[in-house]
Amino acid sequence: MTDITIKIDGKEIKTQRDRFVLDIARENGIEIPAICYDPSLKVKSKHLVQQGQVMGWK
Repeated sequence: MTDITIKIDGKEIKTQRDRFVLDIARENGIEIPAICYDPSLKVKSKHLVQQGQVMGWK
């Protein structure tokens, strides 16, 4: 898999593509409030309610 670098709260984190930002944040000690998140559920079964800002995205 291809590595990418993302920035959360000013912290640059190197990770793999196709991962949930919520998982990456939690693994790096960054807490993001989430409703109805259960990592044991399959992607199709997940109901995620999140709000975020993607810098430079229009």
